[in-house]
Amino acid sequence: MKILFIGGYGNISWYCTKKAIALGHEVYLLNRDLKSGTRREIPKEAKLIHADIRNICECKKALENYHFDVVCDFLCYNGEQAQTAIELFNGKTNQYIYISSDALYKKPDKDGLFRETSEQYKLGEGSDYINGKIEAEIEFQKAYHNINFPITVVRPSYTYDTILLYSIGHNCYTTVQRCLEGKPLLIAGNGNNLWTFTHSKDFANVFVQLFGKPESIGETYQISGDTVETFNYVMKTLLKLCGLKKIKVIHVPKEELFNQKEFPLVEILQRTENRLFDTSKIKKLVPNWKTEITIEQGLKETIDWLNENPKRKRFVPAINEKLEKLTEQFKKYEKEFIINE
Repeated sequence: MKILFIGGYGNISWYCTKKAIALGHEVYLLNRDLKSGTRREIPKEAKLIHADIRNICECKKALENYHFDVVCDFLCYNGEQAQTAIELFNGKTNQYIYISSDALYKKPDKDGLFRETSEQYKLGEGSDYINGKIEAEIEFQKAYHNINFPITVVRPSYTYDTILLYSIGHNCYTTVQRCLEGKPLLIAGNGNNLWTFTHSKDFANVFVQLFGKPESIGETYQISGDTVETFNYVMKTLLKLCGLKKIKVIHVPKEELFNQKEFPLVEILQRTENRLFDTSKIKKLVPNWKTEITIEQGLKETIDWLNENPKRKRFVPAINEKLEKLTEQFKKYEKEFIINE
């Protein structure tokens, strides 16, 4: 099949690109910037289409003579961008897979699991990121019902490869660098809540099996790994791989998080909750799929990749400043965090 990735070499999409190539698909990447020291190398087998997805005229020209079996959109973040995608690709693909997010779920079902039908935030209740993903899903579903736009929606759980996992902060190297400098690690709540973490390799193994499945058109699937860990364990594992034996930690009580202004409240409160997922719907479609990468294996691969090139260790001053403010604000909760135990 002829597959187009919008993006295609980011944290989630790179392994999807590699897997699609390995399966013998003809793979194209649409991207404006195909060089970045903080991303993985673009597979040489991929065919490149240079265009800015935010520039509809540029994309129409670049895509004029193409028709794709499947288009995978990793770069749509709001309703306006979804409308542009619909205008660009209506009639030019047999299937359009939109990568949304599990962050739009507000409450799990009574058994504590999130499903595709679980309660979601209403527009305006979430962060800008969450609201944007909800808007985009609404636009794609409208297009499916009104003009038969061939949409498949995928909601990944917390998926990682080139990014670092975190509780409070950002997925860059800033939090790790601060810990290496002796500054406290910030964790939302007590850190013992359970989250589901999925390595991009595991995500890719099931994602590519959605290609060309007519029964997936008009459907939504959450893709979540079987790896369930606490944030305390994940952060200890990460920092142990960085050579640390003990650090200072600040567990910020949930009720105190309402007083912080540095990070979106809805997203940071999610870090204090259990986020567990029922994946029976995707496993019914792809029955042999199971996750294989443990958190230890996945984080070691990430750290090894970062250590290969210092440019990959993104230190973001603006994030550092926010973390510094929170460290001062909640300093009274600081205590020792033993990593090697």
